[in-house]
Amino acid sequence: MISNPSLHAQPRHQVSPVIASNTNVSIFNWIEQTGRFIQGDDENFTWSQDEEDLLAPLLLTETEEEEE
Repeated sequence: MISNPSLHAQPRHQVSPVIASNTNVSIFNWIEQTGRFIQGDDENFTWSQDEEDLLAPLLLTETEEEEE
């Protein structure tokens, strides 16, 4: 049998203890506090204002349409 210290048995006839939840912690705060948040490098990122740049990955070009 595998031993997992976070799991333990409670007798059926007894009420199991309730773990108090911390209502002040959001999932984002929890990720930050546990060191799991990795901030991306946004120094070289630029938003495109050109519609063609934004829609190009979604639209088929004429040559791609002919191939299908």
